[in-house]
This record gives sequence, structure tokens and C-alpha cells, in this order.
Amino acid sequence: MGKKPIVAVVLLLGAAAYLVWLATRPPTIVDEGIVYDEDETRAGKAATLAAAGKRSSAQVSIDLDWLLRELMSHDALRRFEAYNKAVRQPALPAHEPLVRLLLRWLDSTDATRHRQAFGLMSRMGDRVLPQLAALHDSPNRRVRTRALSALFTLRKQGKDVDGPSALELLKDPDKCMRDYAMRLVAHGVPYDAALANQLIAWLRPKGAASYYGAEVALARMGPKGVAHLVAILEDPSQDELMLTVLGGLSGAAPEDLVLVLPTIAEYIRSEDEATAEAAINVLIALRGDCEACLPALRHAMQDESFLVVVAALRIMRQMGPRATPALREVLALLDYGDVRVANAASDALAAMKADAKAVIPALGRAIQSEHSVPAAQALAVYGSAGLEELLRQFDAGDEYVQGAVLAGISTLGPEASPAVSRLVRLIEGDDDTLRTAAIHATARIGPRAAPAVSAILQQAYAGHVPDYRAAHALVWIGEAAHDPLREGLRSSSAAVRSMAVRVVMSMEGRTGFALEELGALLGDADEDIRLHAVTAIASAHVGYHDGGMPHIEADASLREPVRELLVRASKDKDPDVCHVAASALRALATDKEGS
Repeated sequence: MGKKPIVAVVLLLGAAAYLVWLATRPPTIVDEGIVYDEDETRAGKAATLAAAGKRSSAQVSIDLDWLLRELMSHDALRRFEAYNKAVRQPALPAHEPLVRLLLRWLDSTDATRHRQAFGLMSRMGDRVLPQLAALHDSPNRRVRTRALSALFTLRKQGKDVDGPSALELLKDPDKCMRDYAMRLVAHGVPYDAALANQLIAWLRPKGAASYYGAEVALARMGPKGVAHLVAILEDPSQDELMLTVLGGLSGAAPEDLVLVLPTIAEYIRSEDEATAEAAINVLIALRGDCEACLPALRHAMQDESFLVVVAALRIMRQMGPRATPALREVLALLDYGDVRVANAASDALAAMKADAKAVIPALGRAIQSEHSVPAAQALAVYGSAGLEELLRQFDAGDEYVQGAVLAGISTLGPEASPAVSRLVRLIEGDDDTLRTAAIHATARIGPRAAPAVSAILQQAYAGHVPDYRAAHALVWIGEAAHDPLREGLRSSSAAVRSMAVRVVMSMEGRTGFALEELGALLGDADEDIRLHAVTAIASAHVGYHDGGMPHIEADASLREPVRELLVRASKDKDPDVCHVAASALRALATDKEGS
């Protein structure tokens, strides 16, 4: 062998040894005069990995000196694990050496370090805002945005902080920084006369090129800022700014708008549709605190534009019972001729909860004329009296009316149990849309819908109802569905057994009631039935805490029976069945170790 190959091998071995040494050496880290001789223990690393593997909202204690050492490590994986552990803390103390490190990371060109630094500093709350605000003149744009946000937050808290004024920031030569500063100003700053005058100078007519958000920023400067905008509204020479100013006022605080309600209300009566709509949007921002505007709103409900009428009705809905003096006008709008207006009127009536004798017949007529789902849902507000009207409309109406009525029955929930017989007829009928809505209504009624169980299952067995939809309804109906499902699992018909086991499987975590029947299906000749059976068995003991279905707790008493059935299934000739059983057994063993 020549010398060159030997030299190459030696160099490769040397390089490999050096890389191993770099990865395993305990580094000495120097940071701003702080020296650490790192000696990480296995326990510390194990604790980090354990914390990374669990999602818990509970507070986890953390050693800040250890965190600082890990974050300054040469090992990227260790830095990442330490960051993950720290960022899950509900709060972190403003540890001075750690803050210094994070401030330096903020100014880093490494986007990951910048993001991690901000993530950790956000866990320190207001305690680090002064240090962040001090970076307002950083040449790094990302750092400046963070610093300006901190600066504005401190000033909103009434603290005197050194730094550029809002007006100076809005004149920054960097357009991106100007736009960011305007967004911060638009979130609200203390009133300043010079700033207010500059914002007024930047106002432009609606649709023209304008300084982004100047009108909103002015409106959010409190009563004095709102007063400036109202003064512009009242100045005839400034008519071109009317829509701009009204748009800004919609962003003002409700307590500031209340002071100028009479002026705003006048614009609802404007013959210009855009002006009336803009004025109504200002009142919508009041979130229902505008009884003083009722006369103007009643006038707006007579407007030729359906947009203005709908906006006025939205305010009525927000006002709720306080809008009752306008009941006559709202009832009249149920016959407006535009379904959007009729629906908005129904929503307003539902919120008003006005006199049932006047409202219920009108809502019933709205269902017949517009097939209005909102009208049916509004009737549900009136409980048994509303249900009586819903059933009357159901019996007299066509399939479209019945579809709207089903929405009202679903809204009523358990109170709608007198409607179950009608729901059964729809479930057994030929209309797929009505059948689906009726099954959903039985789920909302719950255990009182037990008479519908047989119809739901028969339609599922016939292939007219998907397994997941049947399962959803039967879960809400509860124990009344258990015996019929067991009968389906024991059926001599393979098609019935197949659908029954799919329905049970879709009940996720509630399959324990049929464990015996599911175990028997592990010997079924149909491979799909066996696969669905073992899937259902695997979830029998785990409980269920997801949305959309009732929550149940895990049942530890089922663990051993489930394990025995899974062991049986793991010997199945079908590899898919074996795979599901083996995976479930591993999960079962892991759960046992964890407990």
C-alpha cells in the first residue's frame, strides 16, 4: 500500500475523532463577563426531554442558571430543548443575565434566535418592556418594531419613557416604519394636540390615496379626538371628508361615541345610501348602547336601500329588549320582500323577546312566505308556545317549510320532544335533506328522542344514513340506543352486522356496552367486519373528550377485557386486523406504564 492512501485514512480518522470531541466536550462559555464551566447531568437532560414530550398547562419549575447555560451551548439541539421547556412556562422572571442574552439575540441576523428571544421575553411580561423600548433606535428593522411596540405600551400605561414621539415616528423616512407606527397609534395613544392636527392634515376623501388609518387613530385618541372628527362633520366645507370621518368614528370607543350620538344619528337620515350605511356602522360599534338613537333607527328602517335596513336591524339585535319600542317597525319588515331583510328582522325579534302574542303569528307567517330559518329559530326563543307554532307550520307546510321548522326544533333542544313522532316520519321518508335535518334534531333533543332509535338504525342498515351521522345522533340519545345496536351486531345478515359495527366504531370511546358482541365479531367471516370490530374494541376503555359529542371518562375496569380481545385479534389471519390489534396493545401497555 502506498503512502497516500495511508495518509488519507489517517486524516479521515483524525477528522472523525475531532468531530466526536466537539460534540461531546463540556464547553466553557463566556458571555459578558459571566463564565460557566458546563457540567450537564443526565437527569437535567432527561427532565428536558420529558417536559418536551408532554403538553401540560401546569406550571413547570425551571432553573434559570441551567436555562442560561443551555441557551449559550454550542449544541443546537440542547438550545432548542431548553427553549421549548422555557417557552411553556406561564411566566418567567426577568433574570438579568438571561435578559441581556435575549436582547443580544433580538439583534441577531438569525431569524430563529430573534423569534426565540421574543418568545421568551414575552413570558417575562411588562418587566422587560423598558429594556425593549430602549432599542427604539436600532438599525435592525425587526428590533425597532418590537421596541416601538414596547414604547407605546409603556406610554399607554402612563409611564414617562425616553424615545421618539408618535409624531416623529410617523415622519420616519422608512415607509415600513411609518406604516407600523400608524398601526400602533391607531391602537390608541394619549391625546396630543400637535399629533391630532397632523392626523387631520392627512385625512383624505374616501377612495383617494390617504395616510393609512389617520381617521381611526384620531378617533381612538379619546373624547378630544372624537370631537375633532365631529367638528369636521359639522363643517359644510368638509363634505368630501364625510365618509372618511364616519369610517374613523366606527373605530372609536363606545364611551366616547355616546357623547356625539345626536350628531351621528342625523346622518342615518341622509338620502345618500353610502352616508346612511356609514353612520349605521358607527352605531353598530356601540354594541347596543344606543337607545337615544332609536328615532333615527326607526327612520332608517324605512330606507329604500336594503343595506341600510339590514344594518339598522343589526343594531336592534344588539340592543335586545331595549329595542322593544320599535317592535311595530321590525314586525313590518318580516314582509319586506327581501329574504335578507326578513332574516335580519327575525334575528332582531329573537333578541328582543317581545310580546309573544304579537310576535309568534308574524314569525309563523314569515316561515311560510320566505321559508325562513331565522324566523323558525326566533320562534324557539318562546319555548313551548314557539314550538306549538312550529309544529302548526310543519303540518301545514311543504318540504321547504318543514326544513326551516327543523332548524327551530334543533334550536329548542330537549324542549322539542313533542316533535319526535314527526321527526320519525321524516327519517323514514324519501327526502335525504329532510332526513339528515331530522336526525340532527333528534341528536339535539337527546334522550327524549329514544323513539327515533329504531328508525335511524333501519335507515342506516338500508344505506340511506352514513354510519357517522347515525352514531352522532345515537350517542346523544344515550342508553336507549344500546340494546338495538347489540341486536344489530348479532344479526344473521352480514350487511346489518357490517353497518352496526361501523356505527359502534364511530361512537369513539363509548363502545364498552357492546364489548361482548364486538368480541364475537372477531370470528366473523367478513374481514372488514373483523377490522371494524377490533377498532371499536381498541377505544372501549379510553373515554372521549373531543368537541361535538358528550364527554366521558376512561373506564379502567374495561382495560383487561379489552386487552384479552386485542390479544385474540392480534392472531388474526388478516394483516390489517393484526396491525390494529398490535398498535392498540402497545398503546395499552404504554398507558399502563404511564399510570
